[in-house]
Amino acid sequence: MGRRLVAGLMAGWAGIAAADMPPMEWAAVGEAVILVYPLAFVTEDEAKLLRGFLTDAEPLARLMPLDGFGAVAMSPDDGLWREGGWVGSVTPVGGMAGAGDAAEGALAGCNARRTGQAGCVVVVEVQPR
Repeated sequence: MGRRLVAGLMAGWAGIAAADMPPMEWAAVGEAVILVYPLAFVTEDEAKLLRGFLTDAEPLARLMPLDGFGAVAMSPDDGLWREGGWVGSVTPVGGMAGAGDAAEGALAGCNARRTGQAGCVVVVEVQPR
């Protein structure tokens, strides 16, 4: 992995020990590098949706700009996708100058809108290729 990829990865999970990092999958798609974290609390369908971004970035591009750095945060209690649509607390932030800025923005927006108790986590990161 390149330095930018590793730096962004670490920015999105700052303060978490390496052993506690969730499994991560990534792919270069067009001009972006997309990282997904199919965490244990997402449903099987939500994990498929997240992994789908690794081969087709179009659905992700409809949520946020894929230029620059980006992140998508969700609340474990609220979920990601329900009844054919994104859950209201899911927060995409794109077009940022740095990975940390994208993660902070996505987490802040998600935490402000979540209805569940659990704090939001980053489930997708986008970085320039």
